[in-house]
Amino acid sequence: MVSVAILGALLGFMVTVKVGFGRLRLRTPIPSQDLALSWRALALIAGMGLAGVALSKRLGIPAFWEADVSPWQRFALPAALGLAYGSWMVISDLASPAPVHLQSRFSPFFYAYGAILLEVFLRLFVITALVWLAVTAFGDGAKGSAFWLAAGIAALYEPSAYMIPAAQEATGLAKASKVLPFLVRPLFLTNLFQGYLFWSYGFLAPLTFRLAAYLVWHVLYGAWLSPRLIARTGTS
Repeated sequence: MVSVAILGALLGFMVTVKVGFGRLRLRTPIPSQDLALSWRALALIAGMGLAGVALSKRLGIPAFWEADVSPWQRFALPAALGLAYGSWMVISDLASPAPVHLQSRFSPFFYAYGAILLEVFLRLFVITALVWLAVTAFGDGAKGSAFWLAAGIAALYEPSAYMIPAAQEATGLAKASKVLPFLVRPLFLTNLFQGYLFWSYGFLAPLTFRLAAYLVWHVLYGAWLSPRLIARTGTS
């Protein structure tokens, strides 16, 4: 199966990056990211990926190299929108740059690794697993509604790092006023859109979107920003 072969190639790339980072003793820019480079995380992603491929086929989600999906839909459109989103992130960050980028010439490999991990987890596994559970329980008629619910749940993963602390600052009904604004911000909306790309065009479409966004945001902007942050803080 082509989808399994492509998934295997992506996992092989991740293994290569994990081994390379270990031998070079490179450190991630955020300590919590070390877990993503563990063998346990890789094993989980491999299992989730295989399960996602199997469930996607049952649900009728386009395969990785579906003949009915054009290169424009699979690569060109997601790449263009990902580049635009990455550019927006850069512009939003310029006023107060955040030191969240890997300062290394190996950053393209690290962020490609992260993009694969997140898209396998959030789109290929979480969405398909939740929709499959809904279809199993309520029948095929629930598939459309279940998709949007599952896509919304998956889209909450990244914003939750900001939503949870904001909610903890308030009590009672005030929590809603702290949390709801995150649902109309680009981080949530682009994650929701990536869910749509996956459902409509297959796994490689949202992966392309994230790779393009990371190219601008983490790789190019991170490389440009790193020496300026070092000069500002006086550290290396």
